[in-house]
Amino acid sequence: MDNLAQFGLPIVVTEMEIEGDMYFDGAGEPRDGGTQEQKDSFQLAEYQRIFEIFWYHPSVVGITMWGWRPGLWQDDAEAYLIDPCTGQERPALNYLNTVIRNSNPKISLVTDVVNLQSNDKLEVYPTISTGELIIEGLEGEKTQIQIFNTNGQLMKSTLFDGASTRSLDVSELPVGFYLIRANNAVKKFVKQ
Repeated sequence: MDNLAQFGLPIVVTEMEIEGDMYFDGAGEPRDGGTQEQKDSFQLAEYQRIFEIFWYHPSVVGITMWGWRPGLWQDDAEAYLIDPCTGQERPALNYLNTVIRNSNPKISLVTDVVNLQSNDKLEVYPTISTGELIIEGLEGEKTQIQIFNTNGQLMKSTLFDGASTRSLDVSELPVGFYLIRANNAVKKFVKQ
C-alpha cells in the first residue's frame, strides 16, 4: 500500500470479497466446505486479517465490495455478507459495520504531489456525516474550502474567514465518499 501511496493519488480498493464457503481445518489450513458456522468463522477471520489494513491506510479513499449480497457477485464462493436464507447479516458484516461506524481515522490525503502538503492542524469531523462537518485548525487565514467527489468533480466551494473553527453544511451532497481541501491540506469524509 505504501508503494502505491508514493504516487500521491487516492487509492480505491475494488472488488474486495472474501469467500464464505471455506473453513480452517485443525492445522489452521483453509479447506473447501464446512458447516455454516465454520464458513462464517472463516470469512470473519479473513476480513479481520485484511480489512483494517486498507480502511486505516491514509491514502485509501474507498473500498468497494461488489458481492455483499447474494446475486451480485461470487455466489458460488458464498462471498456475500447477507445470509441468503434468512436475510440476516453474517458475522463478517457485523464486524465491518462496527469498524466503519466506530472509526474516526485521521487522514491526510495527498492528491497532487507538487502542491499539497500534510497539515496536522487541520481536523474535519465527523468523518461520516449526514449534514454538517466541523472544520478546525484554520487560524488566522482566509481559507478556500473545496469538496470533491471521488471522480475529482468539484461539488462545493466556499471561502471561510479567519475563524479557527467553522461548520459546513453538506446535507445537499449525494451519499458517497468525498475529499475536502482546505488550502493545501486534504481530508476525507463520507456523506450518508
